Amino acid sequence: MSNGDDHVERTTTTTDGSTTVREVRTGGGAAGWWVAGIVAVVAIVAVLFFMNQNNAAQTQAAQQQQATTQAALDNAATSAQSAAAQASLSAQQAGEHAARVTEDAAQSGARSAAQAVPTAPSAADAGRDASDTDAAPPPPQ
Repeated sequence: MSNGDDHVERTTTTTDGSTTVREVRTGGGAAGWWVAGIVAVVAIVAVLFFMNQNNAAQTQAAQQQQATTQAALDNAATSAQSAAAQASLSAQQAGEHAARVTEDAAQSGARSAAQAVPTAPSAADAGRDASDTDAAPPPPQ
């Protein structure tokens, strides 16, 4: 009856000529240990699964945040490039305006100088004419 692994205790009792055999088995084999091991493995797999699900959600959230940050940086770079182009255009227009104003001032100065030149010979002639004429002698004292 015993397979060698179980601990068997036999007790024989005699009462009034009759024999009673009582057999007590202790130990139940390894079935309980197998069930406990399978439960432990299932528990470990469940914990790993839930940890990976949590990590996947955190990874996805981090990727979304990174994408949002990258989009904001791209928008900022585009805005900065647009502002730089606008500033360059404004500076070019200001330079063209300054050149026109300077050219207009130079032309105005040239016209004023051209008008002043014809009067200069007249003034020189008038000065010569004044020196050629005999001036009245100064009054006697």
